[in-house]
Formats: sequence, C-alpha cells, structure tokens
Amino acid sequence: MRQAKYYIFLIVLSCGFIYGCIDDPKVEPGIQNAKIPQLGTTVKIERTASSITLTASVEKANGAAVEERGLCWSKKNNPTVRPDSAQAFGKGLGEFNGTIENLSSNTTYYIRPYAKNLKGIAYGEESKVSTNTGLGSVRTFVIIDSVRARTALSGGKIELHGEGAVLARGVYYSTSSLMLPKDSVLSTMDTDSFICRISGLRTSTKYYVQAFVKNRFGYYVMSGPLRTFLTGDGLPTVSPVTIIKRGYTTAAFSATVMKEGDAPVIQRGFCWSTKKNPTLENASYDDKCGVGAGTFKVECENLISRQKYYVRAFARNKDFGISYSEQDSFITKSNIPTVTTAELKNIEKGAVTVGGKIEEAGQSAVKACGICWSATVANPTLTNAEVLEIEPNAEGIFSSQITGLKGGVTYYFRAYATNNEGTSYGEIKVRTMSKVFKGNLKTFQGAPRIQNSPAYFSIRDWGYILGGDIGPQYTAELHYYNATTDEWRAMLSHPEGPVKWQTAVVHDRSAFIFGGMAADRKARNDFYQYNSWSNTWYDRSTTIRPDSSYLSVGFALNDSICYVGGRKDTVKNEVWMYEVSANTWKRQPDFPVQQYGGIAVTIGNTAYVGLGKNGSGVFNKGLWKTTNAALWTRETTCTISTEGVLAGVAHNNRIYMIDEAYYIIEYNPSTMLWTKKSQLPPQARGIHCMFVMNDLIYIGLSPTSTTMISYDPTWDN
Repeated sequence: MRQAKYYIFLIVLSCGFIYGCIDDPKVEPGIQNAKIPQLGTTVKIERTASSITLTASVEKANGAAVEERGLCWSKKNNPTVRPDSAQAFGKGLGEFNGTIENLSSNTTYYIRPYAKNLKGIAYGEESKVSTNTGLGSVRTFVIIDSVRARTALSGGKIELHGEGAVLARGVYYSTSSLMLPKDSVLSTMDTDSFICRISGLRTSTKYYVQAFVKNRFGYYVMSGPLRTFLTGDGLPTVSPVTIIKRGYTTAAFSATVMKEGDAPVIQRGFCWSTKKNPTLENASYDDKCGVGAGTFKVECENLISRQKYYVRAFARNKDFGISYSEQDSFITKSNIPTVTTAELKNIEKGAVTVGGKIEEAGQSAVKACGICWSATVANPTLTNAEVLEIEPNAEGIFSSQITGLKGGVTYYFRAYATNNEGTSYGEIKVRTMSKVFKGNLKTFQGAPRIQNSPAYFSIRDWGYILGGDIGPQYTAELHYYNATTDEWRAMLSHPEGPVKWQTAVVHDRSAFIFGGMAADRKARNDFYQYNSWSNTWYDRSTTIRPDSSYLSVGFALNDSICYVGGRKDTVKNEVWMYEVSANTWKRQPDFPVQQYGGIAVTIGNTAYVGLGKNGSGVFNKGLWKTTNAALWTRETTCTISTEGVLAGVAHNNRIYMIDEAYYIIEYNPSTMLWTKKSQLPPQARGIHCMFVMNDLIYIGLSPTSTTMISYDPTWDN
C-alpha cells in the first residue's frame, strides 16, 4: 500500500513539471465574469412642489461590488447620469430612498434609479412624475351690508394651504366678468380669513371680485363663478309726500329723509307743478326745510283754485347729489266740482269703457256727472258734444260703456260734473279706434280670377277658393288661406278638371261641390265631397240628382244640403235636398222665384235665400226664409241696394253682403232692418271670396289684387 502511494506522488509531481514549462495566458484586469448591477422595481414615489422622493432597490451586484447608487432625472425621457442631473444615495445592495430637490413646480420629470460597479452603470425602470403646483385654494366673499356708492368690503378664506409661507393676501376687482382690466387691493391681516376695503369705486356699477393668495410658487384664486356686488348711488332716501291740507290757493305737505345716503344731507324741500314729474329745474320749489335726516314740512301759497298739482319731496347730500320722492298729486279746492277723467279701458268691438271721479263736490252737492265726447271737437263740453250721464257710487267714482263707435276715427273724451255753482271738466283723453278694414295679409300665390267665377267656402279658420276663370282658361286649382297663421297653401285640385261657377256648401268638416260650367262652356251636375282634414276628394254622384246647372246657391240645414236655382239654358227655381248620411237626393217644392246667384246662409235652424237675378239679369230684391226647404216665407225686401249682390255670409246672427257698388250691406233678422255700411277700399273691389274666420270677415282677391282685407263689423258703425 505504501508503495502505491509513492507511485501516485511521482506521477503528480511529473505533471506539475510538465505544465510549469508552458507560458501564462493574458488575463483582463478586474474581477472575472462580473456584470453591471441589477435594479429592482421602484416601489414608492412622493412629491412636493420642489422635490420628488423615490424608493428603489439594487437586487444584484452581479460579481462586482456596487460602488454607487442613486437617481438621475430629466424633463425628457430616458435620463442618464450627468453631473447636474444625478444624485448618489449610498452604495451596496438593498433598498434605498432618494430625494431630488430644487425642482420646478408643476413640472413633469422623467426619473430612473441607477447603480454603478466596476463593470459600468445599470438603470432601473423609468418613472414619469410631476411636481405639485404648490398652490392652495381660497374662497371669496362679499360683505353685502358694507357696499356703498364708492366703497365695499370683500375678502377671502384660505380653505387649502399651499406649500410654504403665505406672502400676500388680497382681492382682485373689475367691472368686467373677464377681470380685464382688473385692480387689486391687499389685506393687512395674516389670518386664514381676511378682509379688504375696496375704495374709489364708481356709483351704481356692478363689480366682480376674486380673492387671491400668494406664496413662493405663485398666486392662487377661487375657482368657479366670480362674486359680484352693485354699488349704490349714494343718494338720500326720501319718503312719499303726505298732503297735510289743501285750500283754494294753498297746500301743506310733509316728508321724511329716511336715509342720508353716503354723505350728509345739506338741502331738502318740495317742488310742485301742474305738470307731472316736477323737479327743481321745471317747477316751483321751497328748499328752506333744513338739513340732515328726519321729517320736514312746508306750506305753499299762490296756487290756482280747482287746479291739479303734482308734488315731490327732495333731498340733496354733499357728495352724490339730489334724489326725489315718489310723485303725489292734489287738487286745490273750488266752488264748482273737481272731477278727473279715468283712463279709457276695454276698447274693442266698437265700444269703450269710460268714467271719472268726483274729487271734490265744491260748495254744493253734485247734481249730475258723466262723460262728454266727440269725433269732431277736441274740447268736448255739454253744449258741443255727445253726453252720457252716469250715476256715481259712494266714493264719487262713475263708469259706463259707450258703444257704436266708428273704426279708424279719433275720439275725444272727458268727464264732467255739475253743482249749483257750475260745471267742471276733467282731462281730455284721446284715442283713435281700430280700423274697420285691415290689410297687409299674405299674398295669394295662384293666378288672378275673374270676379265671382270661383267657388269659395270656409271651414273653421281656413278659407278655400276653388276653380274659376283665370282669363285665357278655367282652372281646377284649390287653395286655402289659414287666418291664424296668415299663409296660403295649394291643395288637391278638383278631380273633374277646370270649372267655374260651382256651388260649395259646408257640412261638418267637408265641403260639397255641385255643378258649374266646364271648359267646353257646358253646365255640369258633378257632385263631390272634399274632406278638409285629409285633403281628399270623393265622388258623391248618384243616378238621381239635380240637372246640370251653374251659379246656384246652397246652404246646410241640419243633416241636409240644399241647392237653389241656378241656370243652364234658362234660369231655374228648383230646390234639391241632399241627405248627407244617406247619400240620396230629393226634389223639394220650387223656390218662389227663378234666380241665379244671390245669397244662401243659415242662422240657427233658419235658412235665408234670395237676392239673385232673373233671366233678364234684373236684381231680385226679395229675401225668403225656411226651416225645412219645403215651405218658404218672404222675409223682407232689400231697400238700400239696386244693382245686385256679389257675396254674402252670416256672422253673429246677422247677414253681411257686398253689393255691386261694393258697399257692405247688413241685414238683422231680429229687427228686420237693412243698413248700408262702409264701401270696400278700391284695391279690394272686384271681389270673388268672402269668408268668416276668427270672428272677422275676410274679403278680396280681386282681379287686380292678390291680397285680402279683414273686415270687423263691430267697428263699422
């Protein structure tokens, strides 16, 4: 065994000699197989307005000692270690904290931890971090009770402190909501809540205010809407005047300076005049009533008896000027009554409400009072004008209505009162009444028609015009006018083509159209229903129906429609009744006379028909009535028109017609009276439509005019 160990020793020794004779290899300096360090994840970041603190870690040295570790930063990404933007925070492995200081506020930085060994510099993950603004928040307030004409108190309350000490506190103010331009005032207080006195403001001006606070990072202000206040006028406040007493030529008043304003009151008194709103510049006055706040009085003389005066108190202060009280009035005493005229009211439908008040009876009791008025005399009296005597109430107030006024006419009204000593009058009230005819309506877009050639009808506030002669040819067009919106619109044309002299009768929401003359100059007996709601035509022709005719008249009675007269080869007096619900025709007893044209209207359950022409073109002046289209009774004879009737409608239980001289004729069935009213304006003559819509009558569309006029019968007196 010992011999074996000996041999092994010799072998090892021999190998050592052999290798020892070979040259040494070249070796790099430093530690063999080392690498740059390895950093961990950044686990914590803290910031202020001027510093950022990061917590990072060096996890592995990788074969060489970590000689330095720290943070590097830049305003751009991927920062590297530079003398002015890197800072070391120790060495070795493990977690470390580093705070970068002297940074700019409200700025974004890119930061990376680094570690250095003999093999080089390793960088950790990059963090994007922004510094704080360093600013806080402040709330603005205004002490409203402090606002005066030129000064105000405003301030702020610091609700969130910024970083570092507060260097200044104050308020911005401006007359612009944009705070451009703006002024500022600083507070001398060093508390969280602070107040500033703003002076040198303009009177009666709206200001915007905003509190601010300054620290080393800048100014911070309230966010959101600005606070506002309105400066006063600085003027005194004067109470209403009290009329202490009134005489024939004297009067006494009192008033009170309730507040002096923003300066002492140096003058106060009263001014009075026979005209409204007296001032020191336009009225008599007395300013020897003392100074300061409190009550003051005056007695004025040399007034005119039975005269109405207006009076105001005034006060002037040192810096801001003069202010007046509300106006009051009084009437000096008189032997005859003192009366005032009330404002005109309820001016409509040819009527007006008038009245007055007996302010003073005078030396004896009032025997009579009322209104006198005129359309020709500007100073109406009991001897030159219309007079309406009215009974006063216990307070001396009287009121009544005057009717039958003429539209477009200027009237003069005033109250009167009479006692044993004489009659006195109140102020004159002047008013021009609403016009009988009004124009400026929307222009008709269709072609002009020859007078009386189209059919027309109205349903509620819609007026329709159908067909007619447009000169070189007839037309089948249907147009309607909306009286509420003042607009024309084209609707669906008549299915049978161009026709004139048709007869339209309205039942419920539909118009029933009969007959007419076609373009071949022949009479027709087509019968159609037009539904206004759906703008649809329906053929209602049946085997049994009236013979062809044109220029007949028609009316609706209960559930039936009746057509009277007309012409074909000769003038007719036939009466045909159409039952709407049954869609059947029935011949009725003949009309008392043969006629074409004229009128047919319904008032209540009675139809009025007539005023047409016979075969010779002679005007039939008779008007008949019926309740069943079977029995006809002569109602009356027209005595005021000799040339015939162009159109007619029923309105407010009366019949209004236009005769061939273009006068409006009114017939009142309840009194059986005929009245000639106004003549149409020249531009509205040659009419071919007449509608009742919205309590007015619409007339017009002559061959020379493309607009209608409205007619208000209540003003045609």
